[in-house]
Amino acid sequence: MTAKEYLSSVKILSSEICAKKRRLEVYRSLCGYKSPQLSDMPRSASPNLQSMESSVLRVIDLEAEIQKAEQKLDSMKKELRTVINSTIIGSDAVSRRQTSQANFLLVLELRYVDCLSWRDIAYQMGYTERHVQRLHGDALTYINVPEQEVRTHN
Repeated sequence: MTAKEYLSSVKILSSEICAKKRRLEVYRSLCGYKSPQLSDMPRSASPNLQSMESSVLRVIDLEAEIQKAEQKLDSMKKELRTVINSTIIGSDAVSRRQTSQANFLLVLELRYVDCLSWRDIAYQMGYTERHVQRLHGDALTYINVPEQEVRTHN
């Protein structure tokens, strides 16, 4: 697993959570109030309560999945911050250039922990997008993927 793949795992999980939240809204709308329909057609003796029940169960299950995924996302973000800080700050080559060290840390955190676009990162840092991408490429060379992560994320 490359450093970029390892760091991108937060963004992937965040996207999955967003998709689940959109699905949750659909299920919730299915559980919502339904106005009675007046018709002269004959009705069945018992209303279809199972569709409402299954929608409510889907909502409950999906809420639990989202909560677990959000907890995992929080722990992954903490872990990424630790990996980024330990490898960038611990690197002798970067230590000689304090400005680069701060920029490397900022670019990696904004990109992978906060999941910002290149444009947003460039705006926040006051650089062009191209320069931010160069900083990003340089910073990635210092990232060491923890050995245990290679096994757990595959």
